[in-house]
Amino acid sequence: MSHASLAGEQAALSPHRFICFCLGGEGEDLGGVVSACEEVEWADVISLLRWHRVAPLLWSRLEAASAAIPEQVISQLRDMARESRMSALKHSAEMSRLSQALQERRLPHMFIKGPALSMRLYGDHSQRQCRDLDLLADPECKLALSRLLKSLGYVRQTPSEKVSDRVSTVYLQLHKDWVFYHPERRLTLELHFRLDNNPHLLPELSAKSAMSRGKHAGLERTLSAEEEFIYLSAHGTRSCWARLSWVTDIDAYVRSGRIDWSTVVKLAGQWGVLHLVQTALLVSGALLKTPDPLKDLRRTWRYRVASRLARFCISCNKNGRFCSPLRKYLLLSVFSFNWKYQYYHWTHTIGMSSNDVVMLPLPGALFSLYFFLRPVFWVWRYLVIKRAQFISDQADGI
Repeated sequence: MSHASLAGEQAALSPHRFICFCLGGEGEDLGGVVSACEEVEWADVISLLRWHRVAPLLWSRLEAASAAIPEQVISQLRDMARESRMSALKHSAEMSRLSQALQERRLPHMFIKGPALSMRLYGDHSQRQCRDLDLLADPECKLALSRLLKSLGYVRQTPSEKVSDRVSTVYLQLHKDWVFYHPERRLTLELHFRLDNNPHLLPELSAKSAMSRGKHAGLERTLSAEEEFIYLSAHGTRSCWARLSWVTDIDAYVRSGRIDWSTVVKLAGQWGVLHLVQTALLVSGALLKTPDPLKDLRRTWRYRVASRLARFCISCNKNGRFCSPLRKYLLLSVFSFNWKYQYYHWTHTIGMSSNDVVMLPLPGALFSLYFFLRPVFWVWRYLVIKRAQFISDQADGI
């Protein structure tokens, strides 16, 4: 959007549109940014930044236009960027400490998202805000990993270390990770054993297969740019692209020129998730004016699915919220059209959850009853006591 065209819509410029304007390709127009800064409601912008987690990126774009920004707002933006840098330093130091400990014990691992992704995309650990560290590891090493993390001061939060082995086993069948917390360092670590709760989504990027062929230095692996882009597309769509921080990752990868798009099309097509890649590009294009390198693939029925997903996700992003549990369930039903994925999705999500086991522990021989009791559990959790997560430190006696 040119400076002149922006001036024509300043009266209707929303805080969300302002943030997108500055973060996207349009933000390179300094005159347009200055003009927008003079019109926007800054209180709403600051509030949105906390949800979308893009304060460092926004300040890097706005610093050159600081003359048009109120001094109080500049102070707030600087404080948020400084807080992000301090958090990034803490997470990066912990990532190095964990990597060293894992390599000493010969445990293959891979850090995903977080500071590692920020460094690859922006050349700076602090440009991408993160709340936790994400570590992908081989599920066969889960006991050794758990012991190591405990020795380093971590406590398993989800599922709680106090739950029974039965609950813990069911939890790993239905969830992709364990969540640990370091009370002294105030750090959260998600130990991933696969990239999605449904093991039939991107099984080619499972921990074991990714470890076997990923780029690596010692025992620490990383995904290729093409594989990581596909994973980020699936991750963002799973969360209905509700935060701009995920969209900016897609925009940065596209503009970096480091991706071989023919490889992305080939791999995503083989894995049945090309529509998720198209959704990511459509969302990023609509919000940040990202060029679409796959625009020649729009005459397919999968593109029509991607278009519907994108419209829904853009609405979630503008409203700053995730979708409801029912909509989330329907959203995940079109993640993959592989029959194994569909079978797992319908039977496991409808039939049983780890929280159902917490509410009513049944012997293994009676597990089939969870399928019939599932509607009762769901209504009780979401409508009566309004709690979606039970497996925590409160599950003491299970």
